[in-house]
Amino acid sequence: MKKLIAVVFSLLIAVAMSGCGKISLQHIIMINKSANPYTVYLDGASNGTIRPYEEKSFDVSKGYHTVRVVQQSGYVIYPTDETYYFNVKVGEDYRQNFPDDPYGK
Repeated sequence: MKKLIAVVFSLLIAVAMSGCGKISLQHIIMINKSANPYTVYLDGASNGTIRPYEEKSFDVSKGYHTVRVVQQSGYVIYPTDETYYFNVKVGEDYRQNFPDDPYGK
C-alpha cells in the first residue's frame, strides 16, 4: 500500500510540474506600410530588415520590449527613426504599423 501511495504521489508531482520551466512566447508583429526598407532592432539588437509592405513577426517572452525601426533608403534629408514600446502579456500578440503617419491617414 505504501508503494502505491508513493507512486500516485510521484505521478501527481510530475503532472503538476510538467508546465514548469517552459517559456511562453508571444509575438510582436511589425508591419511596414512604407515603400522603403527598414532595419529593425528588438531590445537594442539588430534583427534584420523589413522590406517595403512586408510584415515580420518576432517571438518574445512576457515583459517590456522595445522595437526600433530605421529607414534604410528613400529619404531626402534624414531617415525615419521610430521606437515602439510594448508591455507584453502572456497569451497576447501585438501588431504595430509603421512608420507613423503624421497626417493620421
